[in-house]
Amino acid sequence: MDLKSRTIKGVKWSGIGQLLANGADFVIYAILARILFPEDFGVFAMATVFTGFVSVINQLGMETAIIQRKDINESHLSTSFWFILVFGIFLSLMIIGVAPLLANHFTNELVQPVLMALSLNFIATAFGFVHYALLQRWIEFKKIAIIEISTILIGGTASIIMALNGWGVWSLVWGWVGQSMIRSAISWVLCKWRPKMIVDLQSFKELFAFGKNIVGSRISTSLSDNIIYLLIGRVLGESTLGIYSFAYKLSHLTATKFSRIISRVALPTFSSIQDDDAAISWIYQKKIKCISLICFPLLFGMLTTAPRFIEVIYGYKWRAAIIPLQMLCVMSFVKTIICHSGTVIISKGRPDVQFKWNVVAGITYPLFLLIGLKYEIIGVCISLTIATFILYFIIQYVANSMIYLSTRDFIASLYPATLSSVLMTTGILIYEKFYGARFDSANVLGFIIPVILGVIIYAMSVRFIFSSLHSEIKEILLSE
Repeated sequence: MDLKSRTIKGVKWSGIGQLLANGADFVIYAILARILFPEDFGVFAMATVFTGFVSVINQLGMETAIIQRKDINESHLSTSFWFILVFGIFLSLMIIGVAPLLANHFTNELVQPVLMALSLNFIATAFGFVHYALLQRWIEFKKIAIIEISTILIGGTASIIMALNGWGVWSLVWGWVGQSMIRSAISWVLCKWRPKMIVDLQSFKELFAFGKNIVGSRISTSLSDNIIYLLIGRVLGESTLGIYSFAYKLSHLTATKFSRIISRVALPTFSSIQDDDAAISWIYQKKIKCISLICFPLLFGMLTTAPRFIEVIYGYKWRAAIIPLQMLCVMSFVKTIICHSGTVIISKGRPDVQFKWNVVAGITYPLFLLIGLKYEIIGVCISLTIATFILYFIIQYVANSMIYLSTRDFIASLYPATLSSVLMTTGILIYEKFYGARFDSANVLGFIIPVILGVIIYAMSVRFIFSSLHSEIKEILLSE
C-alpha cells in the first residue's frame, strides 16, 4: 500500500476512533458532571496540576522520536522500553514523597491521597508507550481506534458506577488510573512487538538527542498550564478553578482531541517525506482544511448555543461556566489550526525551534494571567485569549516559512469551513431572535432545534457552495 493510500486510511480510522472515543468521553463527562460537584472537579484539578506537569517528562520525548526517526532498530525500541519503565517507577515514588507538601500548598488534605493514587499512571503508561508509538509510526490507526474507544468506555463506565455509589472525587481518580492500565494492556495485545533484554546507551542517546527538545517543549507548555491552574486555584479558590477547568475542557475538546484526527496521521506521514517541502505543503493544506471542516462548526456552534448547551446537558449548577466557555471557544478557534504548526516543525527535524517558542509562550501566558486575575474568571479568560492570538500567529508564520506556504494559500485552506460556520451561526442567531423566547434555557427541545438547524445549514453550505470538497471527503470515507 503506497503512502497516499495508507495516509487516507489512517485519516479515516483516526477520525472514526476520535469521533467515537470523544463522543463517549463527552457523554461520560456530562453524566459525571450531573452526579458530582464543582468541588470534586476542583480537587481533581489541583492534583493533576502536578501529575500533569510530571507526565510531560515521563517518556522523555521518546515516543515522538520513535515516530519521526527515519531508521529505527530493536536496540532503540527495547532500550526505550526498559529505561522509561524504570523512570516511570521513579516518578511514581517521587510524587508519593511530595504529596504532603502539595496538599499543604492547597490547604486541602484530600489532595495528598489523590496524588498518591494518580502516581500509578506513570508505571501503567510506561508499559505500553513503545507499542502505541509503533502503531502510530506504522499508521495503524484502526488498531489505535480500538484502543482508545475501549479505554474510554471501560474506564468511563467504571467512573460512573463509582460516582453513583458516592465515591466523589475518587470516581475521577480511579477511572483515570484504570484508563492508563487498559490502554497499555490493549496496546500489548494489538502490537506484536515485545521488548528484549537490550539496554544500549548509544541507542538511548540517539533518540534522546531528538526527544530532549520535545520534552523541553512539553515542560514549558505544561509548566505554563499548571502555573495558570495554581494561580487560579490559589487566588480565586477551588470552586472557580473547577468552573475554569470545566469550561477549558469543553472548549478544548475540539482543539486537542478532534483535531488530532488529522494531526496524528500527519506526523508519521510528514516524517516519511521530510525532505520534500512541496509535498509537505500540499498535504498540510489538505490537513488544515479537514481539521477546520470538523472543528470550526463545533466551536461556532458551542459558542452560539452555550447558555442552552450548559443548562440542558450539565444542569443549572454549571451556569457560571457559560461566559468562560464562550470566551475560551474563541481561544480554541485559533489553537485548533495554528497549534498544528508544531507537526510541520517537528517533522522537519527542528524540535529546537518548537522548544524555543514554547519557552516564550511559557513566560507570556502567566504574565497575561496576572493581569486577568484582577477581574476574576472573566478577566482570566480574556487575558489568556489575547495571549493566544499573539503567540500562535507568530509560530504559524515560522512553520509556513519552513515549507514555503504563503499566507494567502494558508487562509484559502480555511475559507470553506469559516464561511460555512459563519452562515450556520447567522442562521442560529436569527432563529433565536424570532423563536428562541418560546423555550426557556433549560428546555431540551429549545436546545435541539437550533442544533439541528445549524447542522442543516452547515451541511448545505459545504454541499452546494464547496461541492469540490465532496470528492475529497468521499475518498476518505470509502477507503478500505
